[in-house]
Amino acid sequence: MLLKAATEQDASFLFELFEAQKTAELGLENVDSHFKNSIITMQWNSKNQSYLHSFPNLNTFVICYEEQAVGSCMIDYTPQEIHIIDILISSNFRNLGIGTLLFKQLQLEAQQQKIPLRLQVAIGNPAQRLYERLEFKTYQSDQVYVSMEWMPSSFQSTLSS
Repeated sequence: MLLKAATEQDASFLFELFEAQKTAELGLENVDSHFKNSIITMQWNSKNQSYLHSFPNLNTFVICYEEQAVGSCMIDYTPQEIHIIDILISSNFRNLGIGTLLFKQLQLEAQQQKIPLRLQVAIGNPAQRLYERLEFKTYQSDQVYVSMEWMPSSFQSTLSS
């Protein structure tokens, strides 16, 4: 498994991946294609503008598995943390252990840099079970999201109490 920095050549793949996920999430499979494309494009542009504004160190990656593009990952790198902003794996490649491999790779990176690996997950998202199995701990939550972190060994978070 490999994270490859996204380039302009990856733009259509990244959009199609987002489109497939949003179409399923919003139940747009059987709606007018022009209407669906308008909604998806608006959400795509909004998400990207919001992320770039909120995360100045944002890096977008293509997740490759067996030399095939299978997903995307957006990560904000700072000297204080590695913050996973967004992960999306194509539905055809879920439940193959790709997410676990990705997180173990990022945990190794965090361990080497001696900084926490952090993320937010929507309450009720089944991915939270994966994060818990990988020893992510909750450090904050509200009515919508749970903020979780994985700490390198012999390191204490400034956010944990």
